[in-house]
Amino acid sequence: MASKKYWARFRAKEKSCLSCGKLFITTGPRSKYCSIKCKREYYRKNKVYKKRTLDVCQRGHDMSKYRRVHPNGDTYCSMCSNIRTRKWIKENPEKVSLFNKSCKLSKSYGISLDEYCSMLDSQGGVCAICKEKCKSGRRLSVDHDHRTGSIRGLLCSRCNTAIGLLRDNIDLFFRSIDYLVDNVATR
Repeated sequence: MASKKYWARFRAKEKSCLSCGKLFITTGPRSKYCSIKCKREYYRKNKVYKKRTLDVCQRGHDMSKYRRVHPNGDTYCSMCSNIRTRKWIKENPEKVSLFNKSCKLSKSYGISLDEYCSMLDSQGGVCAICKEKCKSGRRLSVDHDHRTGSIRGLLCSRCNTAIGLLRDNIDLFFRSIDYLVDNVATR
């Protein structure tokens, strides 16, 4: 019954179409276009769309490919996010370097950058074996026992490689010492 009352108030009027401007007789109280064709043409020309998510981001990337949802519920363009990240990395190389070192130490050895620095200070900034700074210009490597995972100290890359090549085997170390002593004595 409510619909009859609604339509009873409505009187057919002559209106001009928003798209083509032609006069037409309205078919309802909200009629704005003379045909569906005109409605579609008007929407296409004026880009009038119902509320929906954007098809492109602010920089013009296709959001159907690059749309991501942040944990807080916001959507963002992953390409724009990558561009901002690369720009920040170029502008802050020191912070990136510290972050990478910190992550590697934490993941590989379970120590923080502060613990590494305190170990370095306790060794005087030099290798625990040869007592020299690393000649390759790199930072000292964290030496650890591969069986237990416990950290033994900080070594230069040469000493760390030597221990690795001798497979952390004490007998091989003594045999290599004997070999060197025997060959030095015969010269």
